Amino acid sequence: MLVRSFVFCFVYSVVGGCISPLEIGPVPYTPRLVVDGLFTDQQGTHYITLSTSAPTHNPDSINRVSGASISLYDDVGNRWNYTEVARGRYQISNAKGETGRTYHIEILLNDGSATYRSTPQRMSGSGEISDISADLKSYKHGPENALTDYFFEVTLNATSDANSEHFLRWRTIGTYEIETHPELATKPDPATGAPVPDPHACSGYIYDPEEGLVQVKECTCCKCWVTEYSPSAVIADNSITENTYNSIMVGTVSIDKFRLFRKYRLQVEQMSLSEDVYRFWQRVKSQEAGESIFQANISKVKGNIYNVADPEDEVFGVFAVSGIATEILIFRRADAPEPLESIEEITTPCYQLIKGATKVKPSFWK
Repeated sequence: MLVRSFVFCFVYSVVGGCISPLEIGPVPYTPRLVVDGLFTDQQGTHYITLSTSAPTHNPDSINRVSGASISLYDDVGNRWNYTEVARGRYQISNAKGETGRTYHIEILLNDGSATYRSTPQRMSGSGEISDISADLKSYKHGPENALTDYFFEVTLNATSDANSEHFLRWRTIGTYEIETHPELATKPDPATGAPVPDPHACSGYIYDPEEGLVQVKECTCCKCWVTEYSPSAVIADNSITENTYNSIMVGTVSIDKFRLFRKYRLQVEQMSLSEDVYRFWQRVKSQEAGESIFQANISKVKGNIYNVADPEDEVFGVFAVSGIATEILIFRRADAPEPLESIEEITTPCYQLIKGATKVKPSFWK
């Protein structure tokens, strides 16, 4: 037994001593074009965003694609040209789609290296949202479930258009206003350490030791608006009876001091889909279930865009055409089941308070 153990240890030391550490360099990664576009039957502005995909080890390295030429075509010879309004963000204005018409886009990159095209998409009617409701829900959390948070769960009943393919998607767009008081900011007095007024420049106030706070211009960072989009796709296929959809849970609205500071406006949209766009959202949902929700899902799923000259070129994202039916719900502070804390004493500029907050007032806000 001693001899056998000695031989084993000798062989292990010889073989082990010959093994060098395996060094793996960075895995080559080729960014791919990502398209996110929607054209609807609503009169107004329609957008397409172009970007590049990101590797899984660095999901935030997505870059916008600028300088492209994008055109929209229908099946009767009409053409609309998109204008770039921000880096990688393109729009057409004063346009609307027609039910029954078929549309596709063409994208020419600014260096002329490639032309991309979407498969033809027929625009179907949206159907109708026949009933919508918001029910108060709660959940326990924290140590020994001592804390209770509340939210509204939004559900609807709907019908699809009798002449459509009966593929639908629902999405929500929530908007709320916040107001802060950056003129009330302070800093420690160098001599005493006591707080002294130090209004933010954007507040429109200055501090005069003799007169105190003096307003010299309008505040540009007191009121902001925050927009929240559906965190995941809610879709339905054509396995239905008489085009009806019942008790579809389309979203939730958290109840807190920010969202209900004044009011929360929830726009619920019912969107018709072509079958291939529906399959795209199916793949997105499948990915959401199997991978990290913090990754940009649309940038990793093939859709209906292809390289005209190179069918092997992978393209992600989708261009969709949809009829849209819309319902609006308004939630107010009085709808909260318990009194909410005030945000009146917050002195941070409003656009720094919540990620994505903007000082631009939405056109629909009253």
